[in-house]
Amino acid sequence: MPSFPCDECKETFSNTVLLKRHKLSGQCKGHIKALEEEKARRNRPLYNFDFFNDGKPAPLDVKLLRHPGVAGVHHSAGGLGVLPLHAHERACSSCKPLTSSSLLWHMIMSRTLSAIVIFLNHTPVERRRVQSAMTLAPRPGAFMFPLYHGDGSGTRSYTLTLLSCGAQNIVRRSGEHGAAVLKSLGAVIAMDVLLNNFDRTPFVWSHEGNANNIMFARDSPTAFAIDNTSAAITDDEGREAYCSKVTTAVKEAINQTNGPHIKAVVTFLETWTGLTLTDEQRMAIQTGLVEACERISKQLDVTAAWQSMMQVFSEETSIGAANTDAINLSFIQQVQAAVTAGLEADL
Repeated sequence: MPSFPCDECKETFSNTVLLKRHKLSGQCKGHIKALEEEKARRNRPLYNFDFFNDGKPAPLDVKLLRHPGVAGVHHSAGGLGVLPLHAHERACSSCKPLTSSSLLWHMIMSRTLSAIVIFLNHTPVERRRVQSAMTLAPRPGAFMFPLYHGDGSGTRSYTLTLLSCGAQNIVRRSGEHGAAVLKSLGAVIAMDVLLNNFDRTPFVWSHEGNANNIMFARDSPTAFAIDNTSAAITDDEGREAYCSKVTTAVKEAINQTNGPHIKAVVTFLETWTGLTLTDEQRMAIQTGLVEACERISKQLDVTAAWQSMMQVFSEETSIGAANTDAINLSFIQQVQAAVTAGLEADL
């Protein structure tokens, strides 16, 4: 008598009709096991982090991505990236071009907010533009860009070079505990809120978060922002809805309440790190966010920042110059007002 085995559990059946019924029944033990293994794989944290406790990531699987010359450097498509010890001196990472206007805009914004941004651009033209903007931005901060080196064998390395002495005081070797890392992340979130840079945390956005766009360094209390963008909302109804959400989220942060916006960030971090954040650690994120929001409200002149960016491109007709149109000044001014409203709301 012919037999028809199930590929999943190896149970045999006398005909194909019974085999199909078995597969569709949901009772196949092999299929159930495969589904459970896939679910466990998806829910497993990519890295075993402990930087929230002592400021140092646990040992990582370097097979995910390794560049020649620098051991322990990671930027995986699957989760939080980690920069090596002394990342402020040298690091190696993949290079993804950004529009030059976006690069300069984020550099100028992050200066005031003390959010540290890594720009993975390496062409001579882009370096000149960055250096030009350095003289125009309102205050010193921490900015790095990688210089390309070829060793003749086809490999590439990138040396992250500090563009200001102020960065040396911000990005440094440190034994500070993880609260400093979380405060730094809060500053990054504040910058993202101002620019509607939705592709990182789920703070005021409806998604699960993109852990690819946050990196950390061993022995550094700093969260690094990569792959940054500015996404203006152009319709009035959409702007009002976004700004209302921003004001509410800032009010939550200034009151240190465990509201839905910070809960989304905590869930995102816990999912990708496998850790459980304490209330103290959650409040550290909010503290960093509020401090940066205070700078947004009281120190940041977005009009002057926009003019500084435009001045760099004033004599250009390139695509990079044309992309300045994507940075909508009126939208950012409206979000800035929404941040101020959240800070000034009755407690």
